[in-house]
Amino acid sequence: MVAIVLRETVAGQFRFAGASEVLFDGYWVNRLAESLHHKTSLSTGGPLFREVPPPVPQYTSSCSLLRAIARIRGMDDSIENETPPAPKPVSKSRTQVTLAVASLFIITAIAYALLKKSPESSPVVAKKEPSPIERFDLLIAKIKKEREKTLVVTDYEVSDAMIPKIADFTELETVIFDKGTLTDRSMSVLAALPNLQHIRLRLSRITDEGLKELAKCRSLWYINLPHSNCTSKGIAELAAIPQLRQLRIASPQLGNSVAKELAKLKTLRGIHLIDVPITNEGLEQIVSLPILESLYLDNSEVDEKGWRWLYSEHPELHVHVDQAHLDYDPKAHPHHD
Repeated sequence: MVAIVLRETVAGQFRFAGASEVLFDGYWVNRLAESLHHKTSLSTGGPLFREVPPPVPQYTSSCSLLRAIARIRGMDDSIENETPPAPKPVSKSRTQVTLAVASLFIITAIAYALLKKSPESSPVVAKKEPSPIERFDLLIAKIKKEREKTLVVTDYEVSDAMIPKIADFTELETVIFDKGTLTDRSMSVLAALPNLQHIRLRLSRITDEGLKELAKCRSLWYINLPHSNCTSKGIAELAAIPQLRQLRIASPQLGNSVAKELAKLKTLRGIHLIDVPITNEGLEQIVSLPILESLYLDNSEVDEKGWRWLYSEHPELHVHVDQAHLDYDPKAHPHHD
């Protein structure tokens, strides 16, 4: 009877019982099992080998083991030269993928190294917006160069500090400032413009002193001060303007008494009072103006009786009540936004 006992020494390696020089791994165990597959024990009839552990991915040659197998089975010594099969070559596609990944890694590493070595880029600095006074300087330079007659500022704030820069703009006819505020001290500069006809200071709190200065501008025909702070006394100063035709004004200091002063401005053709509490009595005084053509009253205290009287006695007038026509207005017409 031939009996071979294997003992596991380390993970995946086995030794003949009683032998000290024969050490082999799972690969050779499988080879031994294949060679002696049909051998059985004479005494027990059981299999010569019990279950062989699964092979591990390690290949080591052991000629001593092969010689032992040859002696047991009577095989010739030619088996001594047998070696484990060579590992399967890596497929072409797998090689290409590996090369591509390696190339990408190398390119990334090179780019990173170059970025690290290059001088740091200067931070992007946002373009600085010119200040209001710088924008104003550019505007008046353009007006002066092109000899324009209109000065309009609607998208940045103006101030008293800017106004002396237009003192010698003798050809200016229109000045419109919709942002920022001017005070009374700027009115003397504006009034000195010899050809000024139209002035609109949307947010400026001009008082009676400012109106007194503006009244010195004899060429003015349109004054628009929707946020003034004048009283009836300041309105009376405007009588000195010989060609004043349009007046649009608001002030918390104005009351029904302003109607008396307005009635003295005989050249007026259009009046727009904003948040002035004109009553029926004040309405009668205002419409006594000889050449008045349009009257706009916002938030007045004129009642229905007063309006019906107006339409009856002055049907020629173009009247807006709170920015609209009343239903019984004989001259009512649609307005488009």
